[in-house]
Amino acid sequence: MDSPSVRVDCFDRLPDELLLLILNRVRDAKSLTRCLAVSKRFGLLVLHADAVFLPVQRRPASPAPKRGLEFPLNFLAKTARFIRRIITSKMESSGCCEDECSYYDPQEILKPFTEIHSLDIEVPMCGRGVGLKNSDGFLLKWAADFGTSLNSCTILGANSLEFMGRRHESSEPQEEEKAESSEPTAILSEKELNLRVVWIISCLIAAASRHALLKDLIEENTKLEEVEISDAAKQGKLWMGKEQVDEVRKSAKIGTKSGSESMPLERSVVPELKMKLWFVPQMKLPETGYVMNGATLVLIRPAKDTKHQSIKDEEDSYVHDWFGEGRREEDGGDNRDRDRAFSEAMREMRKIMKGKRNFTTMEMNSF
Repeated sequence: MDSPSVRVDCFDRLPDELLLLILNRVRDAKSLTRCLAVSKRFGLLVLHADAVFLPVQRRPASPAPKRGLEFPLNFLAKTARFIRRIITSKMESSGCCEDECSYYDPQEILKPFTEIHSLDIEVPMCGRGVGLKNSDGFLLKWAADFGTSLNSCTILGANSLEFMGRRHESSEPQEEEKAESSEPTAILSEKELNLRVVWIISCLIAAASRHALLKDLIEENTKLEEVEISDAAKQGKLWMGKEQVDEVRKSAKIGTKSGSESMPLERSVVPELKMKLWFVPQMKLPETGYVMNGATLVLIRPAKDTKHQSIKDEEDSYVHDWFGEGRREEDGGDNRDRDRAFSEAMREMRKIMKGKRNFTTMEMNSF
């Protein structure tokens, strides 16, 4: 008589190290949370995942929101509308946000994960976003680097982006024509300059609002080393590396020891700033076949730069990644052509920066 067959679970034969590697590739917080119910072993391993991607959902409007469970952006909306009324009454679609937005507290979802080293948060787009927009998406992207406060911010925007055909589809452009079309100018009309001031302030407010959200997360997750927060439209990103995260954590400990406790803020304070602005009336992008009208690059640093860093972004890898270089194919989506155009435009802007050609300098008070 044959012995009864014994069912072997091949899953149990997999080493913990391999399963943990797979879980770290999954990254999605929702999927990882579901894995908690698979088995006891799986549940224990999930808690040790060190890389998590968390899409934060918008909280439905409530007449009496609970304190500590929302991230309000009412201040952002009111400020953007106020700035637009002062600067110009005729500029359309230049504001950050038209709706009051609040998000579920990310920490409520992240509580089970105690070993997070890398955290990537995605918030939904609030209102109409920043800058102008065409059928392919927003014509403005920004990236900010924060520690306890703003370290740097890079903004790339345009008035319009038109597809004119790639180089192989049309006659070969003359080098002189290309050079002339990409020549920067330090002279902007009052309307153009005002529009860019709105872009700058709106991006800074959005970045400072996200920074306030990350402060609490860094204090709660003691093993966190790298964190970034972007929006669903891939328009803006705030990034903090290990050095910046440690800086925030150290600052929080000093505040706790001194007994000083600050009230929760809707956004962090933006320090006094200095900035350089490059403006190209028309920039031809032969690789992608686009023409970017009103191409504008803004580099921002604190006026009192204690780290003695000059205003330049070539060495900032997070900026390179966000503006196209290093972007994953699955991130492209319907806006892939636009992203490639922005990537080419950023490369052209770097060439202009190295040439130290015409630019506009500005300063801004803390707010």
